[in-house]
Amino acid sequence: MKQPVPFLAAAADRPTEPPAQAALRAENAALRARLAEAEDALHAMRNGEAVDPGTSVRAAKGEIIGSVSVLRDTAEHKHAEATLRESEERLRQAQQLAHLGSWELDLAANRLTWSDEVYRIFGLQPGNFGATYEAFLDLVHSEDRAKVDEAFAASLREKRCDAYEIEHRVVRADSGEVRIVHERCRHLRDAAGNIVRSLGMVQDITDYKRTEEELLRNQSALQALNNDLVRFNNVAVGRELRMIELKREINALCAAAGQSRRYRLGFAQAPQ
Repeated sequence: MKQPVPFLAAAADRPTEPPAQAALRAENAALRARLAEAEDALHAMRNGEAVDPGTSVRAAKGEIIGSVSVLRDTAEHKHAEATLRESEERLRQAQQLAHLGSWELDLAANRLTWSDEVYRIFGLQPGNFGATYEAFLDLVHSEDRAKVDEAFAASLREKRCDAYEIEHRVVRADSGEVRIVHERCRHLRDAAGNIVRSLGMVQDITDYKRTEEELLRNQSALQALNNDLVRFNNVAVGRELRMIELKREINALCAAAGQSRRYRLGFAQAPQ
């Protein structure tokens, strides 16, 4: 016959404890378990984990018999933070190389958020900008301001329009230099279909536009030169044809006078 487990037998034979004593014993057992967890937390600190300060442990009469700390594993959290910082730095460098920045406009709060590259494009420091739509318009070239404002307003009025793009000039706040930018905007709507946020990008295309203008100027110059060559060729060919006609007339006069012809007719040919 299988013998009962000693622990279970002892528990069955143990007299019933008074409720107060049983509660105290259970409390002490729980406290010991919590203290053991705290000890584990101290050892865990060596493995990239952290222990947050907790509260004191008191017995039934109020005396402090220990303390409890909460174990919080921060290794993964620190890794995530480091990864995020690296990702943000790569994004910042990529935007700087492409002269491309991003922005977000909270329409309800009229709060405009720019990436670092947008500040650089506009010649501003983050602390020197009002971060509102109106403050942005103040940086747009005066001749383009109405066009930019109307493009944005029209995209808000049009129920089916969730995106638009535009090219315009801006005036850098730090130097007064006029730059040309290309902007794209995309609207986000709530469940009711109302636009609540606008996301966009702005790219400084000044160098590209200047290169494009230089290429157009060179193309125009080449076209003008080609036209001159065509005119010169027409004049030269016309002159040669006229000379042939004159030679033909002279040869005809010579023949009428009984003389041999003086000129061989045709274009001059290169030696064979």
